[in-house]
Amino acid sequence: MGYNLSWIAMEGRSKASILDALGFEEDGDVSEPVNAPYALGELANGWCVLTATDRAFEFETALATASVAGFVVGCEMSETVMVSRACGYQGGRQIWSVTHDPDQDLYGVSVEGDAPAQLLEIRRRAEAAQAGEDTENVDYLFDVPIDLTVSTCGFRPDQPARADWRVLRLRRAQPGSGEPPAAPIRPALEAGLQPIFRSLGWSFTKDHPDRFPSGGLVDVFRDQGGLQQVVLIDYGVGGGSAPYFSLNFDVRDMNNVSSVAILVGSAEKPHVAVPLWQRIAGLFAKRPPPARRTNDDVVEEARQLFTAADVFLSGGDRHPHVTVRRGTAKDTWPALPTGASAP
Repeated sequence: MGYNLSWIAMEGRSKASILDALGFEEDGDVSEPVNAPYALGELANGWCVLTATDRAFEFETALATASVAGFVVGCEMSETVMVSRACGYQGGRQIWSVTHDPDQDLYGVSVEGDAPAQLLEIRRRAEAAQAGEDTENVDYLFDVPIDLTVSTCGFRPDQPARADWRVLRLRRAQPGSGEPPAAPIRPALEAGLQPIFRSLGWSFTKDHPDRFPSGGLVDVFRDQGGLQQVVLIDYGVGGGSAPYFSLNFDVRDMNNVSSVAILVGSAEKPHVAVPLWQRIAGLFAKRPPPARRTNDDVVEEARQLFTAADVFLSGGDRHPHVTVRRGTAKDTWPALPTGASAP
């Protein structure tokens, strides 16, 4: 289905000032901003980025409001229809825009105003790629507006910069009314998992930006027998979502980490199928609603799943929670294919 979202980037603004100007408040946190209706993160380069997947988001209004205090850059994209648009706002009005709409120009972009100078090189590269062989089903021009915002603020949704992404919700008209904001889950995950990480030889990828320039704040790795093992941890709470956690792993040859993965998989609790007759009977049964999952529940589940993944990655013992999806050693782990490094 692809990404369908918009984002606004502001340099040198405090989170509090952005929330106040746009009428939001914090409501939990998330590892990937595209998994929340609204999210706000402060990048290491000083830019704050607000993302929105909610179709009700008034993108133009938010740009105009945010730009009263200074320059902002915005972008909206839909991979469903392959339309993308970048724009700059200053003083409440648009000063430039760059749009790719295949219904208007299949292999081109339209420009309004005085767009940033780097657009020329970005567009030239995309047009050169589009002119290559076997590109009939590839739209390189779609990336031009997106790459232009990346060159300005450093944010790209499919390669999100490492940041503490806070889920947002529209501020309540009456303070204290409705559900209280969700407590962030990341601090609980770090506190609950860090002792296990350290005892089993894992390190946070965020502490090694030379090797892992992007990624999540709770992702970990270890080097073992010439192999790089990475565990990617996805989490979130707020924005109407109960707390959740998922774990994926990836094993590659340390001498060629860009090569085909040796192993890719996940650890998750299996879905328990409920017979149809029980589901129908449940429609008529009077019972209290199930207890809402808490952050503590998720941390305990995370411990179990990580331990299962570690056991498998260390010696190949397959726990029912572990699933291997692909990789050259999918059917042989811990034995490796010929020519790979030995553990």
